[in-house]
Formats: sequence, C-alpha cells, structure tokens
Amino acid sequence: MIVLFASVDLARGKDGVTAFLLETEGLEGFEVGSPMKKLGQKGASTVTLALQDCRIPVSRRMGEEGGGYALLLRSVVRSRISAAAQGLGFAQGAFDAVVSWASDRDLLSSRASSAQDLQFELARLRGEITAARAMLLSVCDELDFSPKEPVAEISLVKMHCTTLGTRVAADCVELLGLDGDLVSLGAERRLRDAKIAEIYDGTNQIQSMLVARDISLSAETRRAAR
Repeated sequence: MIVLFASVDLARGKDGVTAFLLETEGLEGFEVGSPMKKLGQKGASTVTLALQDCRIPVSRRMGEEGGGYALLLRSVVRSRISAAAQGLGFAQGAFDAVVSWASDRDLLSSRASSAQDLQFELARLRGEITAARAMLLSVCDELDFSPKEPVAEISLVKMHCTTLGTRVAADCVELLGLDGDLVSLGAERRLRDAKIAEIYDGTNQIQSMLVARDISLSAETRRAAR
C-alpha cells in the first residue's frame, strides 16, 4: 500500500494535488526500482516508484479532489514529532553503547584522570538527553491537548532533537576512541542513521525558518497589543 500525491490539474499548482491510497499488488504499469544505497537507515527500504499509464479509480482518492496538499502539510507536521523521537533515540542508543563499553572496562568507577574525563562527558550527555526528552514530551502534551496545533513548537523540537541525535552520536564515537568505528558496539550505526533525521520531514533549515517566522508574528502581536 502506498499513499500517492498526484496533480490532477497542473495549471492549479498546489490546489491541483490530490491524494490516493493505492494497493500496488497487480497494479498494471506500476514498478518498484532497486533499493537506494544510503549512508544509514539501511533497514528502511528507499526506492524509486515508477507509474506508466496507470489507471487509478476515483474510489482510491483520499479526501476531496485538490485536497492533497493540505493533507500532506498536516501529515508532515505530525511526522516531525516522530523524527524528533528518532533523534532522541539515536542519542540514547549511542550513549548506552558508551556506558556499556566503559562499564566492561571498569571506567565508570575508576579515579584515573582519563576515566574521570569520560565520566564527566557522560554526565554532560545524560543531561542533554534528559532535557531533550522533557522538551519532546512537553510538545507532545501540547499537541494532544491544545486546541491549536503548535506548529512552531513542533518545528523547534524536531530541529533540536534531530541535531542532538547527530551530535551526541558523534561525541560518543569519539569517546570510544579506537573502538568508535566497531560495528559490534553500535555507536557508529547511530551516527550514520541520525543524519537523515535532520533532513526528512522538512530540513532543519526549514524548521529554523518556521520558528523565526513565529517569533516575528509573536513580536508583531505584542506590539499591536501595546
């Protein structure tokens, strides 16, 4: 099953985009390309979909004709929460890998200066991960209970948590030293997997733009209320 966004009227621009829910098995003219070679998230299949002379019945339409773009925007805003959670998960996974590695070497209780440097770095990373988790849960609560969708807050948490995921994973690979690139430890995989979360569901530069726009609107509202 795939959700297909297609234009039914190119002259209408985004107002011509309509969503369809397709069952692809046995669909004439539909072909799936070879999996793309990627930096990370290799367990998630990413392929090119080709549709040549496919006839799609109107019964497969989702919503109204021309309503696909609005549906896409609503779904993307929500999926940014998922991306934020992924970023947090990558950070936590890389952190756990370092803790396990250090515990096996008795570095967590050692008073050697090099071991204490590692302990202090882990304490810093734990604090950053804990703060990001609190931020994510707070925005999730706001999304669930607020009558108005908190678009800017969702952009902010997506931007923050996915950036955190990449940075913490990179820090953890460095903390592992010569063992940082060992596949068996898993930190290097978190680093590879984390980067794409900064890109999909709207790049983090786009999230920055949305947050900046909200700051400007809030400032104008306060000025008008004076």
